[in-house]
Amino acid sequence: METQRRTLSDAFDLLLKIQSSQARNTFAQTRCSVQHLRPWFTENAPYLDTFETDFEEIWAMYRAASAGKMTWKGKPRKLEHDRRYLVMGLKRAQTKGWIKRSFTKKDFVLNEVHEEIGRALSDDESNRLLKSAEFHPRTRIQIMMALTMGMRHGEILKLRVEEVNLEKRIINLDAARVKTRKPRKVPIPISNPVLSELTQRVRDAKGTCVFPMESDANRPQVENRHQWNKVRRDSGVKCRFHDLRHTWASNMISMGAPQDHIVKVGGFTAQVMSRVYSHMQEDAQNKFRSAFDERFGNGNSEQRAVRTGNRILLSDWRDRIRGGLHRVVSKLAA
Repeated sequence: METQRRTLSDAFDLLLKIQSSQARNTFAQTRCSVQHLRPWFTENAPYLDTFETDFEEIWAMYRAASAGKMTWKGKPRKLEHDRRYLVMGLKRAQTKGWIKRSFTKKDFVLNEVHEEIGRALSDDESNRLLKSAEFHPRTRIQIMMALTMGMRHGEILKLRVEEVNLEKRIINLDAARVKTRKPRKVPIPISNPVLSELTQRVRDAKGTCVFPMESDANRPQVENRHQWNKVRRDSGVKCRFHDLRHTWASNMISMGAPQDHIVKVGGFTAQVMSRVYSHMQEDAQNKFRSAFDERFGNGNSEQRAVRTGNRILLSDWRDRIRGGLHRVVSKLAA
């Protein structure tokens, strides 16, 4: 009896079958990537045994064929998602015994240049957004939560009443609804500009969601694209909603907040912090040095030690941070 010669298309079918039952939220993204991968590999490298032997050459061909392709948003298509789901399909094939090699992402080189992730808004841009959102209370508080609490777009829309602790003024997000699928190491503190309106929404909630759909109080708001686009258009600010989160992180860094605290509260990874915000951390360190030079002059360390103690220096710097945070929140709340 001859053994059936398996194809990459069979591996993709197995991936979709498992993905649909185990990770319902990511099934649409998996199906989209598979629909893009399947036609090319079916035509150019259909069989798994051939792919296992010549995968480097085949991947180079696919990378060359995908060069210059654009997404539906008009941006250059990146191969990171394609590589991810290709590896996932190959792992399913290995589990079934169709191939022997254990593939990882390192086997498929991207040769892509990472672009800067987002940008931080100025105080003027933030104020213009909030002013334009005055007639959209739900959108305004969502913008404020991103600007002053660093929450992601999806975390805000899917926020549940049970996750909001008004007594302690913190938010404990369910890890199942977080992008990284990992809980925050530190609860998110509720900022003063958000507290009153968020309290009212939690108390008036008729279901489990803070921002529910109009037709069902137990289902979260799917998106706020229409209102968000209108606010951007009226304010004249060109940005993404995710840029509000970058603005929060940038403000925290510029005011000297510890990096460890920002990582834990914002749910960032150390790689993202070092790659995206490293230049801002250097600026914050320079401000830290200049603050002491301004206060204590350019004398040597022994002279400064005689004039004041380390405890005074640290308390002075903490007051600077608190004052800076208070000024930013006051501007945004105005």
